[in-house]
Amino acid sequence: MQIFDTHAHLNDTKFKDDVDAVVFRAKDNGVSKIVVPGTDIHDSVAAIELAKGFPDTVYAAVGVHPHEADSFAQEKLNVLNSFLLSGDRSYIVAIGEIGMDFYRNYSSRESQHRAFRSQIELAIEHELPIIVHVRDAFDDVFDVLRDYSGDVKGVFHCFSGGVDEATEALKLGFWISFAGNVTFKKAGKILDVVMAVPDDRLLVETDAPYLTPVPFRGKRNEPSFVVYTLTKVAELRGVDVESMARITYSNAVEVFKIHDGGA
Repeated sequence: MQIFDTHAHLNDTKFKDDVDAVVFRAKDNGVSKIVVPGTDIHDSVAAIELAKGFPDTVYAAVGVHPHEADSFAQEKLNVLNSFLLSGDRSYIVAIGEIGMDFYRNYSSRESQHRAFRSQIELAIEHELPIIVHVRDAFDDVFDVLRDYSGDVKGVFHCFSGGVDEATEALKLGFWISFAGNVTFKKAGKILDVVMAVPDDRLLVETDAPYLTPVPFRGKRNEPSFVVYTLTKVAELRGVDVESMARITYSNAVEVFKIHDGGA
């Protein structure tokens, strides 16, 4: 059984002392591929370095998170573009994580719009998918994505909306990724979304080191724990874990354009 963790912040400082052990533990537990997203320039670089260190297992995404949008400028866009024009390009499978977050509002809405659009256009230029972070901002995110409809696809990571929002994301050509919160007692509407997303648009992730699934809540999350999210999704959909692993692995390979014959 091969499992694909589509979103894990192994470039987070919480992994600085044992990232090698974390990756090896993931592989021992069937997690054969991991996407590490960037949230700003420094950890986009770190994501690339991790991908270089664990070829064919770790893949990088580069981007500026909406929390950092106030500091987003042409200079940062130029740096992201430089990654994609260099030898690092082969390690990069997406632009992300990018999007909008009106819950924390760490950056102005105007800055978030500007950074989101600029990075979508970068993704289109380089024919890459995007990894979308959205919290309390679905209407704005959808308005922007409609302007690029048909030109960009990607993943709504750690999906936090309801069935209506998932339906709109699917119409726009996106995949829906679920994290450890589907295992929580108060998972709520997310469980309905798990049931509503078609097989060919379903992904799983850890969002490590955050959103640690049951039974490890309170501990640092890591890619080896994605099996608990996968198991819960399989249970909700009435299929066995091995089948769900094949489905989500195949979908991840497709969206990130990874052609290794492993799906």
